[in-house]
Amino acid sequence: MSNYFSLQPMGWETEEIEQFHSYFYRFALLHATTMIPMAKHLAEWWQRNNEVPVELNDVFLYKANRQPLCGYGEAVANYVRVVSAATHQPDLYRTTLLPLRDAADAVAHGVLKRGRAWCPACMYWSDRRGEPHYDRLLWAIAPMERCPIHQVALEHACCHCGHHQLAYHPRAGMARCAKCSESLVQQPETWTRAPHPCFAEDNCRALVQNIADGSLSSTVPRAFSIFCDELRALANPLVAYVKNTRPEFASRTWREGQRPTLSTMLKRCHVAGVRLPDVLADPRGAAKAAGQLLIDHQALPSSPKPRRSPEMLKQVRLRLIEAISEYPQRPLVAFTEFARALGVSKGFLSYREPILCKIYKQEYKAQVRQANKQHKRQAKAELTEGRAFLRYLAGEFRSQDELVDHLHSNFEIKKRVARLLINEVLKTHARIKNLSEMTMLSKSQRCMLKRGRAAGYL
Repeated sequence: MSNYFSLQPMGWETEEIEQFHSYFYRFALLHATTMIPMAKHLAEWWQRNNEVPVELNDVFLYKANRQPLCGYGEAVANYVRVVSAATHQPDLYRTTLLPLRDAADAVAHGVLKRGRAWCPACMYWSDRRGEPHYDRLLWAIAPMERCPIHQVALEHACCHCGHHQLAYHPRAGMARCAKCSESLVQQPETWTRAPHPCFAEDNCRALVQNIADGSLSSTVPRAFSIFCDELRALANPLVAYVKNTRPEFASRTWREGQRPTLSTMLKRCHVAGVRLPDVLADPRGAAKAAGQLLIDHQALPSSPKPRRSPEMLKQVRLRLIEAISEYPQRPLVAFTEFARALGVSKGFLSYREPILCKIYKQEYKAQVRQANKQHKRQAKAELTEGRAFLRYLAGEFRSQDELVDHLHSNFEIKKRVARLLINEVLKTHARIKNLSEMTMLSKSQRCMLKRGRAAGYL
């Protein structure tokens, strides 16, 4: 049974989750005390109610290189266990990096910043809205140099006295300098813009988000070693093929008792193109994804093109000369069909015999133009002399579309050309009809009217 007040961490289940050091400071203020007396009181309370004692060493609150109490060491684990029981908040581990404990280096070199780091924009707007300021877990991670939301560089020192903020003010709150007690709130004109993301920012944000929402509550033991071993097994044959060497090369490995630092994991994930939370949760799946990216990045091996024999080149040249010389007695076929009949490609023909191919294409275009003109003349004769237009007027064709289809199928002209011919004949018919209603006609108009009557238009 606990008589302590329950306190919910700020920014719960989001990327802006509060770090445990900030949470413990607010928890102590809620009970009208500071962190060190609160730690001693909690240690006595735990010893009275549990058989197994827990050491809450208060040296980590004011010394220990002044790193915030939100890493993954034994001291952080003890504090989280006791405070979780006191506040009835079983998931306080989400305010720390404790899920990395089985995967990262136990010494935790370079994981957290020394002292505080805060976004001046977040502190400014919290002060404007009258909301309590708190330090985010994301800001405590060493590679983070800016607030990704406001794109503002993180601050570390007091804007009045320049003192590096290694701890919180005992009672005035987090927005006050621990030395001169002046406000740490800065006006927008003093902020330093940081529009470009820092190295590994996306991986750090993904890591904090997965810890905050509970999807990364623990990691696979030796996860990064498994990831590197699996990726090496996939990449070795590819590297050997590309470099034309033996399929073995030197690579960094970790023995059973060793684990990589957070900086090393972030760098290798950046190079491999995978997310750090995916590596920690499923190292083998992440290795397969990274290996697939590596394979997809490599160009396919070039295959030698088949060489044509001199006899084939001579035969192709003779066939081109023969086809051109026999035109127009023997019609030409399309250039694609001609190349297919020879068993070669259009590109091969154009590359080997450019002049002959140009002549062939010009002659074939002239043949097509002549054929189109002939078909058009035949279709127009069918409309006038063949009396197809009169049959259309008599109702033999139910619509103009049927007449167009008739010309298209019988005379091999395009439907667009057939419609133009029909429109031309329609205009002629309308003009002859108008001439028949006129009394005064010129000689040419009388001749046109006579031809129209002979053709049956009237």
